[in-house]
Amino acid sequence: SPTYIYRRGEYLSPGRLVGPDVPSALTDGKTPLEIIPPFPNGTPKTGRRLAFAKWLTDPENPLTARVMVNRIWHHHFGEGIVRTLGNFGIQGELPTHPELLDWLATEFMTRSWSIKEMHRLILNSRTWKQSTRVTDEMLARDPQNQRLSRMPLRRMDAEALRDSLLFVSGKLDPTPGGMPDGVSVNREGFVYAKPTAKGAWRRSIYIQYRRTELPSMLSTFDYPEMGPNCISRTTSTVSPQSLMLMNNDRIHELAGAMAARISGDVLTKVKMVYQIALSRMPTEEETRLGVTTLTELQTAAPEGGFASYCHAILNSAGFIYLD
Repeated sequence: SPTYIYRRGEYLSPGRLVGPDVPSALTDGKTPLEIIPPFPNGTPKTGRRLAFAKWLTDPENPLTARVMVNRIWHHHFGEGIVRTLGNFGIQGELPTHPELLDWLATEFMTRSWSIKEMHRLILNSRTWKQSTRVTDEMLARDPQNQRLSRMPLRRMDAEALRDSLLFVSGKLDPTPGGMPDGVSVNREGFVYAKPTAKGAWRRSIYIQYRRTELPSMLSTFDYPEMGPNCISRTTSTVSPQSLMLMNNDRIHELAGAMAARISGDVLTKVKMVYQIALSRMPTEEETRLGVTTLTELQTAAPEGGFASYCHAILNSAGFIYLD
């Protein structure tokens, strides 16, 4: 339908006709769109959206590629090269590494706009492979880590944390696709995803989301509200998160399921818990403390002692944070 510039914003006072184009502030004043109907002998399509898509991805228009690689970088490092993800203008922050941003954008276009290629490029870099360990020299020379002198310590987001709890407990149903899994609300007001016919739970991406019934596990760990667009998630560290992991019945149930997966003597159990939950072997100090603690727990509570030990590991920073 025709679009007009309204005089003083009054819809009853139309001015000149406005044609399809991109904002003139983003061009040299000329019309960059070449609008050609894609199916002249078929469906009555104008070709406007196709022309706009071609302009967005034109090699002479580097902004699209920069925005995309900046978002990819943000999801791997917790912050983008430009920290204001939705604002590359004068009101936003300057890039910490402008040459790197331009190079990544160029590589992105050269590699056929392949997101998988960008993941591979970033994850094979020395920057990604850095340790999160902080030295006095790093704190003195790069206190805010703006120069990427170390890998930032990050907490798993809500979906990854829930899926990890299900995975290590053996209660993750890997069935993909299909209809979303419903949710239920118990008498305490907690919202849970319903289990599948196998008695397990699918990944968080398959949960049915309702604005009034967000799963309690996800909402506690900063699952974003999806009414407006969520440019960047907030990451909080608040007491309800610790209280949920310590006291929630579902978490205790998953800790018991994890304990049921492991058998053997005390030393074997300690090593297996670390391998399954933290993907590494315990240190000598962790082994000594683990054996002592698990022996005391199983002596005091033969039925639930090992489950309590698994529960403690699932509450540890080593499990919740990406180190």
